[in-house]
Amino acid sequence: MSLDVDKVTCTVAKLGNYPCARAIREGSGVSTPLFLAMGVVVLVCDAFDGAWAWGRVLGMSVFGIMGLILAATFSYTLTKAKDAGNPLLAAVCSVICFVVSLPYAEGGASALTSPLVGVDGAVAGAIVGLVVSELMAAVSRTRVCRLDLPEGVPPAVSGAIAAIVPSFVSLVAFGLASIGLSMVGTSLVGILSTWVQGPLVAINTSLVGCAVILILSNLLFCFGIHQSVVSGVLLEPLLLLNMCRDMSQVLAGNAVTEVMNMGLVSSFALIGGSGSTLCLILATLLFCRRDEWRECARDAIRPGAFNINEPVIFGYPIVGDRLLMVPFVVAPVVGLCIGYAATVAGVMPVFSAYMTWVCPPLLDAFLGTGGSLVAVGVQLLAVVACTLLYLPFLVAASRRA
Repeated sequence: MSLDVDKVTCTVAKLGNYPCARAIREGSGVSTPLFLAMGVVVLVCDAFDGAWAWGRVLGMSVFGIMGLILAATFSYTLTKAKDAGNPLLAAVCSVICFVVSLPYAEGGASALTSPLVGVDGAVAGAIVGLVVSELMAAVSRTRVCRLDLPEGVPPAVSGAIAAIVPSFVSLVAFGLASIGLSMVGTSLVGILSTWVQGPLVAINTSLVGCAVILILSNLLFCFGIHQSVVSGVLLEPLLLLNMCRDMSQVLAGNAVTEVMNMGLVSSFALIGGSGSTLCLILATLLFCRRDEWRECARDAIRPGAFNINEPVIFGYPIVGDRLLMVPFVVAPVVGLCIGYAATVAGVMPVFSAYMTWVCPPLLDAFLGTGGSLVAVGVQLLAVVACTLLYLPFLVAASRRA
């Protein structure tokens, strides 16, 4: 059995370190400061009624070109991860290929007026960025397409010349694909948005899909593989997409539609970090008499308040402990269900402002919902529930030791 676990963890670790997986995590991370800034804009608009016009302009400036942003960032990070040429050139080519792949506008209007340029085409932009990067890297490795230059040519000049063929091939390929698809009344971005982004977001950000991914990622964390290896690829980018959609709706004066977003998951499934370990710290300080664990909890509570929980995971340790593994995996799902049920029932508002992951519990619920004290109360309920869930396993582990 241990051999099987070792094989599984080794396989997942290899997949998580695959360049495309790293590019997805890092590409989302590159864009995160922009979305965090837009969360601050939403809070300012909530506080000052006169700021809404300003907020709408900023919102359109970011969310209205989200597909372009992700095409550039994902291509840049993948090219850099593979060390396969000039990442900036790949990003520029990806943006051009994404624009080429948009639906043809009627009446001579710019394709950039399409709603698929924004949040609706975000996943398509990311896919185009990854494909362009892979295509340019493959072409540059092909001997037939490689331009051999004398040794005396300066590196800057040789690099620019060597990128001509890969750039040309990628632009022509996407141009021909766009022409072909336009003949049958569709577009590449439209297809990806309808048949990839729609189902992917619907499945992975549903309550069941989100719970399954959280369970899997936290279970792997118990065997030493960081949860972001799984959730950072399959879940967090899509939750961030839903968060951006809600923020764009708020700034446009419309009702928010995506209950399951990054704000809800961060506040209710990551209380103190992966596994909601702040609840373990509270259970330890309130009920545990084991001196070394109490000392670990006292040391960990300050970073834990900012969702940094490595001192807990490796200090108790949770990794490899069969008793503490159970609440570590289950507690995030319990907290998420409480927050989701309260939101769907209308007890608390939908999270509509993105806060940084180091925002302390209670404060993140208050700011993320636009100043709702009810949301703070519901998060407190989730903290109590998860603390009680940790308690019997903590006591059993303490007695075993």
